[in-house]
Amino acid sequence: MRLLNMEKSAQMWNECYTEHACKTTCTSPQFQIYHEQQIGLCWKQSLRCTNCDYHSRMYKLYTEVSTGRSGQRAATTNVALHVGLQDSTIGTTKIRHILAAMDTPPPSRTGLERTANKVATVTAQATMDDLHRRRQKTKETNTLRGLPEDAPINISVDVRYNSTNLQNTYSCGGQNASQALGTAISWQTGEKEIIAFWMDSKLCKLGATLRNKGVNVTCPGHAGCTANVQATDPLSEYRIGKQIWRQFSTR
Repeated sequence: MRLLNMEKSAQMWNECYTEHACKTTCTSPQFQIYHEQQIGLCWKQSLRCTNCDYHSRMYKLYTEVSTGRSGQRAATTNVALHVGLQDSTIGTTKIRHILAAMDTPPPSRTGLERTANKVATVTAQATMDDLHRRRQKTKETNTLRGLPEDAPINISVDVRYNSTNLQNTYSCGGQNASQALGTAISWQTGEKEIIAFWMDSKLCKLGATLRNKGVNVTCPGHAGCTANVQATDPLSEYRIGKQIWRQFSTR
């Protein structure tokens, strides 16, 4: 089974039928797939006529993301897949199993991970920009209420750990975690929306790979490191709160 854009597919068949009629004397065209190229979940295909020597060019049977820049553009379906995966509990391995079970050729693991990293970078930047707009909106609301520019903003902060044995607020079960995520919810307006967050992470796949190869690197600190806390340091709600405060202090 192939995932094809219906409009692009219809366009290919119509153009090939017209081109075949204009360029050949064959009166009984019988088209079949001539070549195909997989682009993630999407496909490029060309047609040929079995009753003559006609064959078409390759057609992109998918739409592309408009970036405003030159060069190859990503297929919207490939990008949309990773946008959906960001809000689910499955990753690239499971989605390949699901696609294979559906008799749909799964994309390569490398291609999926490469696209996932690009989408994650764009999503992270879009999230930070949106949170910045929300904080500015909260400050503007204070100004409209006649409060000074540096007036306190009423928020509540909660921190979650990727720990399997955190039992209650007073235990230290979260200290065996490798990540901690703090979110700040505004009570200044009626929306009660998240306006800031910060994540402390000890995870760095690149650092672990380099150390396994005998390279002496320390996380955080090396190029391309994704960790911002040393593996031996405790996860601190105070530090997370301080980082959230810094987001409020910047314009």
